[in-house]
Amino acid sequence: EGDVDITAVYPKTCGHLLYLVKKHIGKSEVEEYLTNFFKTCKQSVFRFLDTFTPTAWGMESGISHKSDLEREQYNSIVGLVDPEIILSAITHKIGQQPAVVEEYPRDDKDRNQLLANQFLWLHDYVLKEQAKAAEEKGRQADVN
Repeated sequence: EGDVDITAVYPKTCGHLLYLVKKHIGKSEVEEYLTNFFKTCKQSVFRFLDTFTPTAWGMESGISHKSDLEREQYNSIVGLVDPEIILSAITHKIGQQPAVVEEYPRDDKDRNQLLANQFLWLHDYVLKEQAKAAEEKGRQADVN
């Protein structure tokens, strides 16, 4: 509510808390909160995406680090908020929407840029997947 930075106060449970708000109050409340949050808090969209990325452990060092944003996390995010809200916030923070690269982005010295590129790549992949499924469904309908 208000100016609470959920990514800083509750980074480990951010997604779960937003899920509970969505379940009991409604998706529009979550989207309204996140839209305002992304506009008013610096780097908030990147912190939000980062709260969904799992922690990985180095095999040799045993040191923990944030992993990649993958399809499972993408699905959780878009289950809470329209992906266009995330894309708009990324574009607003970076100044332009990054281009979608062919291969899934794994390395970038700038963590925020990496999260933006990974979210954008996943979103593009899902859109292509949905278009392909719709096309196949249309072909099946034509056959019947």
